[in-house]
Amino acid sequence: MDLDNIIIRFRSIADKKRIPEVDPKTKKKRSKDKHSDLYTDEDPKGTIHGLGFKDKKTALESIRKINKSNRKHAHKVQAMLVMIQRLKVAIERTKDKEKLKNLRSALSVYEPAFKKLKEKTKRPESSISGLINEDVIKLPRNKVTVLQADDDDYDRGLRVQYNKDGSYTIQYWIRDDQNVQKIEVELDGESVKKDAKNIKLLYHPELNEK
Repeated sequence: MDLDNIIIRFRSIADKKRIPEVDPKTKKKRSKDKHSDLYTDEDPKGTIHGLGFKDKKTALESIRKINKSNRKHAHKVQAMLVMIQRLKVAIERTKDKEKLKNLRSALSVYEPAFKKLKEKTKRPESSISGLINEDVIKLPRNKVTVLQADDDDYDRGLRVQYNKDGSYTIQYWIRDDQNVQKIEVELDGESVKKDAKNIKLLYHPELNEK
């Protein structure tokens, strides 16, 4: 799903004069040219239920439901954008001062949450906590993956194997990836071995809890 198209489409909807599909007075459906798609659920099967915006508390709970839902990221962006646009319409129409105050407080939490959600969209999917900007390398089990350092002076790098038991074996090489060399190893800032050749990171048992 193209997120840019979602945002453009819903903004264009929001710019129109928004008229509900059902006339609140007559309870009758208006013709299609007299109501906005902003109030139409185009994907009822994917609907995130229980969303609202009557006050700040409701908005915070709705944001939590959107973020915790098992929908795709694009769907979450779409859902929150629609809620914000509906909220803005409600603010335009509401005359009651107390209700208006509550609606504006809801908007004050929806907009930052939506901005944060969009920021996630802009980050590369391969980025991990902003530290990796290139493609993430997936390690196949029981096969050695050779990594080379971006170094103009020397050819060197690491040989990494993702083992069957979930552990990792790491070796340091120089000049040729078969030329494994000894290297000093530090743990938590302390040198534990000055001539290690095979470094093993053991499987973390806490992963079973997830």
